[in-house]
Amino acid sequence: MYRNQNLLRTFSRLAAAVVFAVIFWASNVSAQEASENAAVDPTPTPAKSQALWEVGLAGGVGSFANYPASDDYRVRAIPLPYFIYRGTFLRADDEGTRLRAKFTPSVELEFSGGGALSSNSNSGGPRAGMPNLDYLLELGPSLKIIAAKPSPSSRLIFDVPVRAVISSNFYSRVDWRGVVFAPDVGIENNKILGTQWGGRVGVGTEFATARTQQYFYQVDTQYALPDRPAYNAHGGYLGSNIEVAVYRPLTPHFRIYAYGRFDLYNGARNEDSPLFKSDTGFGAILGFAWSIWQSKEMADHGNGSFTESGGGLR
Repeated sequence: MYRNQNLLRTFSRLAAAVVFAVIFWASNVSAQEASENAAVDPTPTPAKSQALWEVGLAGGVGSFANYPASDDYRVRAIPLPYFIYRGTFLRADDEGTRLRAKFTPSVELEFSGGGALSSNSNSGGPRAGMPNLDYLLELGPSLKIIAAKPSPSSRLIFDVPVRAVISSNFYSRVDWRGVVFAPDVGIENNKILGTQWGGRVGVGTEFATARTQQYFYQVDTQYALPDRPAYNAHGGYLGSNIEVAVYRPLTPHFRIYAYGRFDLYNGARNEDSPLFKSDTGFGAILGFAWSIWQSKEMADHGNGSFTESGGGLR
């Protein structure tokens, strides 16, 4: 228990240091930009116009664990078409597809989704001989609060999502997998240090119901082995993470991006499961997005100077 508390305390301090360092950096950028803008033009610069919709092709190569706290990783390369729509109430962009209702300029409620790729248990690893892990789909409301805008190109956001989880192999079954609660805080900047690089740093934690955690950590009697005893998983704390994403447009319609994530599972509710193999985890993606067709109609970003789709990559 003492070891768990030390690791969680270390993670909390690291997370706080990352967020406050970025806020401090963004504040310095804000002061510098304000000084430069005052000397040139006292009026605020509006957000750069973006097409109301666009269609393109995205691709990437990434490595992720097969499930939370697994020590079995996989590498995948995935090209796929994408569609972005920047409507007032319906949005489909870097942050996913969602319906949203703005209560104030800084508070909005979204109805959005997420997911995870499937995993083949027949290839070996701690789940060898057990059922495959299907694709996971998440859907539910999320309260998003813009807590601060340290500079014209950055913002600090609290995101509080509650999502239902289902699994599916997309051809013969769909199963209910419980509910997840995953609040996080992040800072986005679409003009890092005045360059064309944009990005996001976020710190989050995740809790899940018993049904969700059973999907990852349950070992039923028929799958028990001498080194994998039967185990009944419980709901509760799942883990915490730090995410970093950066991107850069190379042309008006083509950009590159990189994403990295560090996970800490120490102290999780089911760390006694024989399928719980690692206190830490990581993931990384390198990729591109190519916008092929765009509408002539422009999206309405409101009165703010932050381009809303700039900080996605989540």
